[in-house]
Amino acid sequence: MQFLKDDYTYLAVEIIRGDTIRYALLEIPSDKVPRFVNLPQKRRVDASR
Repeated sequence: MQFLKDDYTYLAVEIIRGDTIRYALLEIPSDKVPRFVNLPQKRRVDASR
């Protein structure tokens, strides 16, 4: 595996197929998206309904 490059953005992915777990590291074109992305907050589901 190569070393990670400075000033690049990566996405780490876990792939589960049956009993096998694999990992992938994808290089994201950072000139197209900001370095940090705000994710929407997860809405809580009221289990008492």
